[in-house]
Amino acid sequence: MTNGYVYILETVGLDLRVCKIGRTTKHPRERCQEINKSSTGDFLWQVRHAMAVDDCVRFESLIHQELASCRQPGREFFNLSADEAYAHVQAALERSDISVSAVAMPPLDEPRRGARRSDGRSHGDPISRTRDQKYAPILHAFASCLQSKVRPFG
Repeated sequence: MTNGYVYILETVGLDLRVCKIGRTTKHPRERCQEINKSSTGDFLWQVRHAMAVDDCVRFESLIHQELASCRQPGREFFNLSADEAYAHVQAALERSDISVSAVAMPPLDEPRRGARRSDGRSHGDPISRTRDQKYAPILHAFASCLQSKVRPFG
């Protein structure tokens, strides 16, 4: 058994019906920062839900199996909102023999305004704002096709 966390990430600034479900032995916020640094995309992730469990490897695997019909092929991304995914995680926890770990779950940070992109610039800087204005119509068209809401970055 591996004590650790199962976490659910959501995108920052976009109301996409997609989340990332993963596991870590580090604090979920720390893992999220690693993911954001390694991302090649322009969007960021934030921790929406996390729980400390006594076997994060087995629990993550169980959740991934249960949500296989919503999973994007070959990835830990699921076509569910973070809150929908959390409801499934809670139900899976109740049906399993996995225990919430005695390790206290440190509080999660609220999303930060002016979050940094992978290139280190703030989404609110002049270069980002100009690019955002240029690509806003494309973003809104994309969101419309996905029937999703869009929030401004930063």
